Amino acid sequence: MPPSCVTDHHRENVAMSNFEVRMSEVGEGSGRGMYAKVDIKEGTTIGKKESVNAVHVPGSAMDLIDQYMNESADIKKAYGFFDGYGWTTNTFGGTEYFVDTSIMTFVNHGCNGTFNILEWSAFASWKNDEEDAIVTEMNATVDEYEPFRENVYDVFTDRHIAHAALSYDVASRDIKAGEEITSNYISFSSEIDYWLVDAMELKSICSGETSGFITQTESDSKGVE
Repeated sequence: MPPSCVTDHHRENVAMSNFEVRMSEVGEGSGRGMYAKVDIKEGTTIGKKESVNAVHVPGSAMDLIDQYMNESADIKKAYGFFDGYGWTTNTFGGTEYFVDTSIMTFVNHGCNGTFNILEWSAFASWKNDEEDAIVTEMNATVDEYEPFRENVYDVFTDRHIAHAALSYDVASRDIKAGEEITSNYISFSSEIDYWLVDAMELKSICSGETSGFITQTESDSKGVE
C-alpha cells in the first residue's frame, strides 16, 4: 500500500471547543496563540474534524492575485491574510494556499524543536525512530529539503488533493491544560526557495531580531483605514 494511503483512524481526538485564543507567550511580538483548556495525551489528534474545512486559494486564483495585487488594496489585504495565516503547496505545479478556518490558524511556531504538535505522518515517522524526519529552522539546509519533500508523482495524492493538503495534527508529547499549542512552521512551505527563506526568517524571529509576519502587518496598519 502506498504510504499516502495510510491513515490512523484509531486515534482519540480533542475537539476545538477544548482550546482558546489569548495572547501568546512564546516570545515578544508573537501576537495571539492557541491554548489547551484540557490535558491532552501524546498521540491525540487535534481538531481532526475541523481540519478539512480550510479555505483553498487555487493556483489559477493566485495568478490573478499576482497580476492585480498592486492595483487593489482589498486584494493586497486578502493576500496578506492567507500568506500570513496559511500555508502553500505546489502539488499541481503552481503555488496555491490553504488557510485554517478554525482557531488553529493562531497556532504559533515552536522554536528550536519546542513544538508540541506535528502533522500526523511526520509524527508517525518520528515515533518509528526516523528522527531525521523532524526538520526545524535550526537544521534546515538544501540537503534536508529532498527527504523532507517527496517529489515523486503520487496518483492517490493527485485524486485527493484536499485531504492530502489538509492533514491533521497530532500531539507530539503530553500537553497540560493552560499550555500554548505550537507547531513546526518549517513544514508549511513546499517550494525549496520559499522553504529556505522561511527557515531563515524563523531563525530571525526565534532569536528576537524580528517579529512575526502577522504582528508586523497589524502594527503597520494601526491607524490606517
